[in-house]
Amino acid sequence: MKHNKDTHVPLWFHPTAVVCVDDDANCLRDTAKAIKGQCSYVMLYKDPKKALQFLNNAYQPDPCVHHLVGRPDENELQQDVIPQLHHALYASARFEQVAVAVVDHHMPDMNGLEFCEKLRHKGIYTVLLTNVLNEKHAVQAFHDGSIHGYVHKGDPQAYKQLQGLIGQAQQEYFWQLSQFLRRDNSSYYEEYQLLNEPAFCHLFAQVQRQLGVQEHYLFEAPGSFLLLDKQGNDHALFTADHEQAAVYLQSAESEGIPQHIEQGLAQRELMLCYHNARNPTLPAGNTCAPYVHPAKQLPCQQKTYTYHLGQKMVDLQRERMVLLQDFQARRGKIIKCFE
Repeated sequence: MKHNKDTHVPLWFHPTAVVCVDDDANCLRDTAKAIKGQCSYVMLYKDPKKALQFLNNAYQPDPCVHHLVGRPDENELQQDVIPQLHHALYASARFEQVAVAVVDHHMPDMNGLEFCEKLRHKGIYTVLLTNVLNEKHAVQAFHDGSIHGYVHKGDPQAYKQLQGLIGQAQQEYFWQLSQFLRRDNSSYYEEYQLLNEPAFCHLFAQVQRQLGVQEHYLFEAPGSFLLLDKQGNDHALFTADHEQAAVYLQSAESEGIPQHIEQGLAQRELMLCYHNARNPTLPAGNTCAPYVHPAKQLPCQQKTYTYHLGQKMVDLQRERMVLLQDFQARRGKIIKCFE
């Protein structure tokens, strides 16, 4: 994998499904047991042709993926896509998104490299399981871009390596879907450049580790995220640049904002953290007190931002949320697509 998660924060992330293909049923089961903790669930196929039939015909990617790959215009991004990314929390379909395929190389009728080549343009990351005899072909395929990683089955650390590769592949998958925010598209990049700032990426990684974040969703520029931990508790990381704070303060000064809040906002010791899906209009100065929280400074390469981390600060319909543990309890962590 080429991407380092500490250099860019994808717009959203959640555990995804893994398709595992091996003609040996025992190897399939052992592999599935080893990786089930790194994904939403594992689909097992002994026949590579049936696996391809599923991925090419029956499998339906998340509609949000198609929308982002289609590079929405700036108005769509601001008004429709970003504010609604976290609505994925209300549907189990997100956990059925396939981001990774783990494929054994030595199979009859179709070897692993042939299988992976047929997935080259599907946006699915492929990890090849090899032995000593075909490892040189795996190395060449990796450099050619036919596969995204490989593991030698005889290595005592094979399963540990595979677990790491699947975690990286899922990060890479969502990072690639966020690439329309890259620098060569200035209308996107200038608005969301914080997501590429090393200082913010480092802060975000720290927060993920601290809270045990399992899912995240951008809900507002320049980099405000909804964060969901493994127990289903929701947190929010609010960010704002100084220009945003100054615009709000200017309007609030004529609306009876309390003096201590006005002073705190002016000195960047406080910040407004407001999210209301039904009423996105920012509160007036005389009613903003419940939404004002202590702020920390985050100096970045282009400008300095303020941020605040809190719990239950995003307007959610929590009773509708579908959590991973509930999905797995109904669906199971391993699904056999044979026998």
